[in-house]
Amino acid sequence: MKKQAALPTSDSPAPVYLNVKQAASYLGCTISAVRHQLVYARAVPFAIMGKRIIFARVDLDSYMAKLKKAAT
Repeated sequence: MKKQAALPTSDSPAPVYLNVKQAASYLGCTISAVRHQLVYARAVPFAIMGKRIIFARVDLDSYMAKLKKAAT
């Protein structure tokens, strides 16, 4: 019998760093929209760890705050 992974609870802390898929979910957009921002606009701050692209949650929050200010 396989052991099932525990589901995250509301008590578990949110991850500090997110991959592309998690960042897209966090921002409420598609993965391709995040990749487009990386390649063409370079507006979303990111870091590269090995072959992985990661985003700090606080950087995504500040990016969204800048978009809100630009829209008003």
